[in-house]
Amino acid sequence: ALHELAAPAKLASIIDGESLLNDGSSFVLFLVFRKLAVERVDTVTGGDATIFFMKLAIGGPLWGMAVALAVDCWLRWFFTQFVI
Repeated sequence: ALHELAAPAKLASIIDGESLLNDGSSFVLFLVFRKLAVERVDTVTGGDATIFFMKLAIGGPLWGMAVALAVDCWLRWFFTQFVI
């Protein structure tokens, strides 16, 4: 739709990024509430939920960056060794 309206590519990138952020936040909140439902609400404190949320919200992107870096290094090595 943005392409048909001749919107700048930067605007499309910003909207795509915001959409991904919303999806990720929704998934993390879903996991927090699922944990609350599974582990009886009276045994989980607000601090527990906050720590769990932070682990997912910060740990997930860090893990993703680490895997991306490892794959990037491996691909660079592979293509320098086996591709002429």
